[in-house]
Amino acid sequence: MNRDKEIKEKLFRHDCSVPSPEDVIVQYIDSGYFVYFRRAFKRLLIADMNNPLARNAFKSNYAIRMEQNRHLRYYYYMIHPFSVARAYWEAFFMVVLFLILVLTPLLSVSLDGIQKYSKYFVKSVRYLNFFGIADIFLTFCTGVYVHQTRKVVLDPKIVAKKYVLGYFFVDLLSSFPFGMTKEAAFKKSSLTYQVLSFAPFIRILRVANLMKYIDRFRDWRHHSYYKVKVIKLFIIFVLLVMWSSSVMYRVAFHGKSNWLLEGNIIRNLALSILKAVYDLVHVGSDINNSNKVGDIIVSIVCIIVGFVFNLFVVGQIMYLLQKYNKSKNKYSHLLQEIRQYCRYKQLPDSTKKRLYQYYNFRYQKSFFNEEEILNTLSPQLRQEIMLHTCKHLLEKVVYLKNLPISTYVGIGSSIEPEFYLPNDIIYEVGAEGDKIFFIVTGKVAVYNQEKQEICHLSDEDYFGEFAILSDDVKRLITVVAIEPIEVLTLSRSNFQKAIKRYPELLARITKLALKDARDVLDNNTVENYYIQRAKDKKHI
Repeated sequence: MNRDKEIKEKLFRHDCSVPSPEDVIVQYIDSGYFVYFRRAFKRLLIADMNNPLARNAFKSNYAIRMEQNRHLRYYYYMIHPFSVARAYWEAFFMVVLFLILVLTPLLSVSLDGIQKYSKYFVKSVRYLNFFGIADIFLTFCTGVYVHQTRKVVLDPKIVAKKYVLGYFFVDLLSSFPFGMTKEAAFKKSSLTYQVLSFAPFIRILRVANLMKYIDRFRDWRHHSYYKVKVIKLFIIFVLLVMWSSSVMYRVAFHGKSNWLLEGNIIRNLALSILKAVYDLVHVGSDINNSNKVGDIIVSIVCIIVGFVFNLFVVGQIMYLLQKYNKSKNKYSHLLQEIRQYCRYKQLPDSTKKRLYQYYNFRYQKSFFNEEEILNTLSPQLRQEIMLHTCKHLLEKVVYLKNLPISTYVGIGSSIEPEFYLPNDIIYEVGAEGDKIFFIVTGKVAVYNQEKQEICHLSDEDYFGEFAILSDDVKRLITVVAIEPIEVLTLSRSNFQKAIKRYPELLARITKLALKDARDVLDNNTVENYYIQRAKDKKHI
């Protein structure tokens, strides 16, 4: 008995022997020079299977491959927002933006106080601004993910329109070389020159871009939401101090305030930073004894900004606590119960791991009462949901197409979800069948009677279709889950209950389906039947 169990576990420990689907890039780059390098480069620009953002948007490998195919077929020269290239560029440009936002106030101070160091800051910011211009061009070439519709827009015209109506002018003005323009076109004594001297402060508007890239980097690298939130608050505080101290220094320098010591730039800069911290955080005593109007105005503005920032920090802390507690009260509470259950049952570590994997895939940290939601809807909305749930799935089965609407609605209310983990046996050859399976997301392996793997089935495929039409149907194949999989099942009794109002239709469907089943059995074409279905899907 134990020997049979060991053989069975070894047999269904899935070691894939079915060839993986053909790389979609091969279909579009199959000849010419440097084919290998062109494919490698293009692979960097399409949706990445391992990108968590792509996983959240498309959920399965099949859906991502369909997105890759759409990208290459219709928008070949665009960059996908979930591509490897875009992820690395945003990570790199995140650092560049931070350096720009830190060096710009230092550049302002150096121009006023230490001319011998100015050229180094000017060159550094100028080179960094070059990457800002490059980011503008790349943004025009990168698709946009619309959260409301959960769709990726790759049409160049729509992408350009969204960018121009969004952050384009902010990015352009913050990357424009105002320093070179004012030096070449205006005299130092002119008003325009003095105004353009403050133009680099427009770059503070790019803080929004920095925060956006940090959030995407967090999602890409699976960093803690709470830790990244704290880091973002710290970055905002550092930038506030740097920019506030820079403004204080410039105003004091041009107003010849008495708290500045001539020739001691390091001491003056440190003093301006200290005063900025005092004003922003509202701690310590005022170290500025100046009675200059400019100094007083800047101090008032910094105090107001600091007050608003403190309110913002308090609000963010309350939000984090609320969000953390909400998650803890739901998903974490469930995990705690599972741990106690595992401890009570003394389950082995392997079973615990699969149990956690099941709940993580089953709920994906989202809890809702579907029955309660459906009960609050109008009959029309419930009918729309039922049709959406089952109609497109049933129409995949040839002899279940074009059923009456009432039948689809009845079937939709009877469909039940099931979830399986890798290496779970869904059913085996020879078992009695009483339900059909529709794959929502995931992948299964199909084995013949000789326990040989013949093909894979994935999203929107189905299997076990003959079982809902006859009472004496035996399973012709063995089906094993390859990855976490969600399926919708329809039992024979529920199907016949939904279609009982149409006995002639049921008789015709049964006759057609049983004829197909006999053909498969008589001609020994079970393998060909499923292999052909898998091939047909690859060419969709």
